[in-house]
Amino acid sequence: MTYPDLLIHLSTGLGGEAGQQLAEWIKTKKGVVEARFNPRKEHLLQVWYDPQVVPAEGVLDLVTNDGREAKVVAL
Repeated sequence: MTYPDLLIHLSTGLGGEAGQQLAEWIKTKKGVVEARFNPRKEHLLQVWYDPQVVPAEGVLDLVTNDGREAKVVAL
């Protein structure tokens, strides 16, 4: 099965460890299939999700749930 992905731009870049922790945490959430963070692009997070379980807005809410500013830049 192929899942859609979102490219999320974080207003404040994350260091390598913080970005990896965020990706790992998001992967544990219902409907999220995969999340990847590249330390060389510390403002970007790519997330694959199952839209039958969680909508794109729900994925963005996961990223911003602790006050972090972010927006979807590509579907």
